[in-house]
Amino acid sequence: MNLTILHIEDDQEIGRWVSGFLKDHGFEVIWITSGNDAMKHMERADLSIGDGNSRSVAVN
Repeated sequence: MNLTILHIEDDQEIGRWVSGFLKDHGFEVIWITSGNDAMKHMERADLSIGDGNSRSVAVN
């Protein structure tokens, strides 16, 4: 079973590069461009990554 990474990145060029890199290394990737949408996808992800400029999402 592959790990699923939720990738939050609004920059299209960086998003394509990072998502492609992760997929090439065997990860399933959910790429979204807004932190506002992150909670909709959290249950499906094993890990989430985002840049420092993304809106913060707190999960308790």
